[in-house]
Amino acid sequence: MSDVLTLESKLMQNPASDMPSIRTPQELDTAVRQYVASDLSGLELFNYWQAIREASLRFSWVEFEDDRVPGEDSY
Repeated sequence: MSDVLTLESKLMQNPASDMPSIRTPQELDTAVRQYVASDLSGLELFNYWQAIREASLRFSWVEFEDDRVPGEDSY
């Protein structure tokens, strides 16, 4: 069984806020993939979008090893 909970189960764990908690860049990646593949609408769609947006802003400073451009440090 996977350690990563699906967005749907995270939402059910925290019904008061109706927003999944995304704590790592890996969870963010998983959340985006599930969001794209989901069939959500209305407030539920907005809540997922907002959780992904907030996590993206939190992780915007993280530099991933494979995101580097060759020679970028020579400028």
